Amino acid sequence: MSSAGAGTLKFLVSVIIAGFLFSPGPLLVAATTTLALRIDSQAVLGGMGMSLAGVPGTSLLTLAILVLGIIQIGPLIIAAPLVDRK
Repeated sequence: MSSAGAGTLKFLVSVIIAGFLFSPGPLLVAATTTLALRIDSQAVLGGMGMSLAGVPGTSLLTLAILVLGIIQIGPLIIAAPLVDRK
């Protein structure tokens, strides 16, 4: 019988938390969408550029650019060594 009470209490707490998150929901969605578009566009541009240049391992390097964009470091760590000065 105690597990039914605990389950009901967990359900009520989750409904209360969802109620607090429902109000700023549209703002959170807009901010997340803007952030995703910025980060994704950097990774796509980097991947296309590396693919056109014939860099081996483009898919892994594109994933690294995406991850570095998510953690707010940027693609320079990946892209700078690939620039060949002839």
